[in-house]
Amino acid sequence: MAKDVDGKSPSLRENLNSTILSRLQRVWLGTKLFRAIFFAGAAAVAGVCQYTTWPTNQPPNTSQVIGISATVVVFLAAALAVFIDQDATNEIAIAQRAVHRAEDLRERLEDTLRVWPNVERMVALHQAISLFRDHIESACVAMVGDESNLLSSMLTLGKRQLPSAAGFSYADQWTICLYRAEQIKGDCRFELKLIEHVRAIDCAKDEARVWPEGRGVAGIAFSNSSEVLIEDLTSEAARAVFKPSGMERTYDDDRYRSMVAIPILVQGNDKPWGMVTATSSNVGHFNHDPEDGLKPVEAMRALSRYAALAVAVVESRRRASQPPPTTTIAKP
Repeated sequence: MAKDVDGKSPSLRENLNSTILSRLQRVWLGTKLFRAIFFAGAAAVAGVCQYTTWPTNQPPNTSQVIGISATVVVFLAAALAVFIDQDATNEIAIAQRAVHRAEDLRERLEDTLRVWPNVERMVALHQAISLFRDHIESACVAMVGDESNLLSSMLTLGKRQLPSAAGFSYADQWTICLYRAEQIKGDCRFELKLIEHVRAIDCAKDEARVWPEGRGVAGIAFSNSSEVLIEDLTSEAARAVFKPSGMERTYDDDRYRSMVAIPILVQGNDKPWGMVTATSSNVGHFNHDPEDGLKPVEAMRALSRYAALAVAVVESRRRASQPPPTTTIAKP
């Protein structure tokens, strides 16, 4: 199939326009030929009529001279008009191409504006990941030995990029939290304690709720070692499964409408090291635009994976720094 100047296959609209212009050009040529024949014939008839009324062997009178002169002028003017008349189909074609080009540019602009938020999220996520990676590398060199401190500083470093990567706006109420799983004394179960958070409405870390294993969205995600994403926490189905009875606060329904909880999975550990959670005051925030673009939940997944990497690095360096176990050889 032939291609146009932009390297694209001609569209049905362009083929239709080309056909219409071709028809217009043929109509214009036919009209031009008809006008030439009509004016030439009319001028010839007028001239002949003037000469047929000319008296024999007598000079023409004044009216006949004027009539003959007018006939010649009309003939010349008609011939000139026919020859200098230009085909307007070229100008129409140029105008139509300009209109089509403008429409294409408008569609591209609309596409750009539609995907621009995704571009902004991807840039912010890339910046946050770069910060996480650099911080983990620095921690390896400095022999940092506490995972909680490392993850806390990671989230603090990314407190500007992560909200943007997650698609939060200034008008939203949102949270991003890192929890560490700690075993309850005298019990085989665990509970999730906050080690760091960034949020639209700031509060002290010691005021954060502790989530027991199996309770609330984070506790159930921890128990199953799997991601949980809730579109609307106020729906009857979500309340029936995830409502933490006895742990509610008065502002929960206003601030926390959608939520995602992602376990921090470190290879070799039976249970998640902790959890990454994020909430939004907008319903369905973390899984909107299902067909294209960067979903807001991807920023939280990236945070979870880099948190797991940081924990694995610290644990590996800790094991490497420990002296090897000594063995005693029994004497014979």
